[in-house]
Amino acid sequence: MYIADFWAPTQWDQLASEVHQWEQTQDGTTVKVFYVQHPDSVDPVHQTFEDELVFQIEEQGGVKEIHGERVRTRLIMPQEFRALVAASGVFEVAGTFAEFDLAKPYEQGHLSWRMISVLKKRGR
Repeated sequence: MYIADFWAPTQWDQLASEVHQWEQTQDGTTVKVFYVQHPDSVDPVHQTFEDELVFQIEEQGGVKEIHGERVRTRLIMPQEFRALVAASGVFEVAGTFAEFDLAKPYEQGHLSWRMISVLKKRGR
């Protein structure tokens, strides 16, 4: 088995214009993570854009912000990923899910920004 987790845009025209956030608190410290995409960096021919992670750390009444480096990311659309898997000759798609929840299949028009693909070796 092989599990692939990557971002998939909810709409093509929103490529590199989405911001996603999650946070966790433990022992009085809250860390907020922002996944930021930069629309000014979109290259539609190569299906690439720049993104970065920004961390906000809140503890003892203060806030510290850490910016990761901007990284060039290549977008693989769901149908393209399935074609690459099929062309590998090694794996087949056992299932594709929105989030890490087997009860939420990833479907066209789904609002999840994550696509979790479960692959298995062919012939098994």
